[in-house]
Amino acid sequence: MKKLKPNGDEFRTPPRLYRALDAEFHFRLDAACTSSNKLAPRGLARDLGYNGLLEPWAPGPVFCNPPYSDLPTWTRRARLFERETVVMVLPSDPSTGWWHREVAAGASEIRFLQGRVWFRSAEGKELGRSFFRGTAIVIFDSRPGPPIHSYIELPRR
Repeated sequence: MKKLKPNGDEFRTPPRLYRALDAEFHFRLDAACTSSNKLAPRGLARDLGYNGLLEPWAPGPVFCNPPYSDLPTWTRRARLFERETVVMVLPSDPSTGWWHREVAAGASEIRFLQGRVWFRSAEGKELGRSFFRGTAIVIFDSRPGPPIHSYIELPRR
């Protein structure tokens, strides 16, 4: 079997993880998707000419599994967008500057996932556990104060 080369810009969110988050937040917009991997009822699909960094993020709540090649820009957009709840699937990397500037300084809640997430390729094939670090669910909304931190189990397959 050919080993797939991971590309963080094309990772698909595992369906079980999205379903668990959607049951809680009832997403209305997928801010960083393609036409083949849109999860929320409305999506800003890159391959259809939408730019999730420039388009309005409404109506929400907003789901976002951003391209990993430009995490600081996407997290900054979520941090500055206070009208709707934005829930992001991000690599958990507090060793980086963008994490401290955007996530630690601006998120309302950070849920560190125990274990590794089984992302999918752009074609929908399971890649295996995330190849480089853990994953966090980061919630940006209008709650004041430092972010709430928790550790949660991955939803069962």
